Amino acid sequence: MDQSWSQNLYKPSSMAHSSPGCQISSEKVAGFQNKIIRATKRIQETPYLHFIWWERGAFLSQLGFPELAASDAYKAILLCNAGLDLCSPLGSIVRFTTAMYAVFNTDGLTMQTSEQLFRQVVGENLLTIRKSSYEMLINSMMDLFAYTDVIKTCIEARNLYPTGGESFDERNLIAKKQFHSNAKAHADSGFSIKDQKQNLVAGSCRVRSYPWLPARQRVRDKGLISIANNDLRVSSNSLEIQPSTIGGSVQGLAQPNCFGIFTTRRILKGKPFLKQTHPFAISLEQPELQCGNCFHFLADCSSVLDLKCCSIYRYCSTKCVTAALDNYHRAICGKDFSEIINRAHNSYGGKSEGTKYPGGETEMGHFTGWADKATDFKTMDPHFRYVEQVPVILIRYLAMAIQYGGDPLDHPHIAPLVANDTATGIMSWSFNGMILGPIKALEIMGIDIFADQRFDTWVLLTMWCRIQNNSAALDVGFPNSVMSPTYSWFNHSCSPNAANITTESQMACDTETVSLKTIQKGDEVFVSYLSDEDLKMGRRYRQQRLKSWFGSDCRCARCQEET
Repeated sequence: MDQSWSQNLYKPSSMAHSSPGCQISSEKVAGFQNKIIRATKRIQETPYLHFIWWERGAFLSQLGFPELAASDAYKAILLCNAGLDLCSPLGSIVRFTTAMYAVFNTDGLTMQTSEQLFRQVVGENLLTIRKSSYEMLINSMMDLFAYTDVIKTCIEARNLYPTGGESFDERNLIAKKQFHSNAKAHADSGFSIKDQKQNLVAGSCRVRSYPWLPARQRVRDKGLISIANNDLRVSSNSLEIQPSTIGGSVQGLAQPNCFGIFTTRRILKGKPFLKQTHPFAISLEQPELQCGNCFHFLADCSSVLDLKCCSIYRYCSTKCVTAALDNYHRAICGKDFSEIINRAHNSYGGKSEGTKYPGGETEMGHFTGWADKATDFKTMDPHFRYVEQVPVILIRYLAMAIQYGGDPLDHPHIAPLVANDTATGIMSWSFNGMILGPIKALEIMGIDIFADQRFDTWVLLTMWCRIQNNSAALDVGFPNSVMSPTYSWFNHSCSPNAANITTESQMACDTETVSLKTIQKGDEVFVSYLSDEDLKMGRRYRQQRLKSWFGSDCRCARCQEET
């Protein structure tokens, strides 16, 4: 975020800033860009000074990135809380940096000022910045339509500021009014209770490739393709990644923007041609009931493998132990994430929804007054990505990035992934799902969330949007996420010539691809992103379903014929 960027890359994530007539002038964008760069450099120099986080959050908010402003505001709150807590390990450095900030910004205050007055000034400064940070956090949540989070946060802030906190009461009432207005609109439109809940339970913003994202991390360059092809050859002797024409002609392009998987030999119908084991099978039951690397229930295993280094994670096979050790186990070894997992279970999509509040109320129902009851966990759709479960999924990917080292977006399994940042790319947002949970996970794994800019929130959200667009779920009766490293290279067709099938091992960490028809040498291999039932539907229905992946009309041969 400390690098300059071209204005043609700027696209706000805020729905309001994206609306006609609400765009920011190029002059203002340039001004905010310079301010954000300066603020980011100051954060790098003094990461424990609350004011700089608040300041950058204010600039990000005005630029139309409320999801990032909310994160910076929350980090400012955390620093203020640490400074106000005399027992906090972080408190002393926060109070020191606050004192230095006060000396340079308060008339009459010098290093010779009495200790008592210094403490008073520092305390007042911490309280003032914390209140302003709560206001920014709440305003950002409003911009994200996360009304349940607004109400909860207003109550929290009001309790901290019984005097002078009337503005939090006002925002609380506005959020409740807006929530019930939205609920009524959904009900009047004939939405089922289930659909109403899915639309009301979380906020949202547009998926964006942030303008400061380095150019090398925006494209699949030759080096990345070469690495991916080397990895592909380990799993198959008949495939190669090449530029694909499904996204248009690639002639004359210095850097093709669409790639696919092509055959290097003829593949007969019904033949498996790609087998892989991957470390990306995740569910809420790990590691208590399931293998720490896949979905396999430990109770069904004839033997369970324990690691000498760790008593928390157990595995169903040597293969899973190897996958864990090679990819992420060192970052999570001995670390307990039950707080994050339990929070997901207590939220929408979890098996314990309705147990945290009296009378079986859900969190949304408790704070908004909406007539909401806990959903039957057994009827939940495992393919619906519940935003409160995002931190559980991210634990695996963050651990992988930490163990690998360097920039998380340069990890060989993250770098090739592409997010849907078109007009149809929407990211569900909640405070726990996108800020609190990921930050807590990083802290558990020993990351300094203030000083280590590799894991700034914009990086985490960039990772998540790529993962979300390239992962799937298995029909196994509980929410889960699976992502094969090669899956992102396959292009979609409504008349596919290949399919991913369940392997003989029945393990979620194993994937196998088989040909549905004979594929000639040099042909592109297509799979379907849609279910078999969806493929039976007409073109218009299929196009609508596919927009969540690539945001434009499908241009496969079948869709072209049906046009």
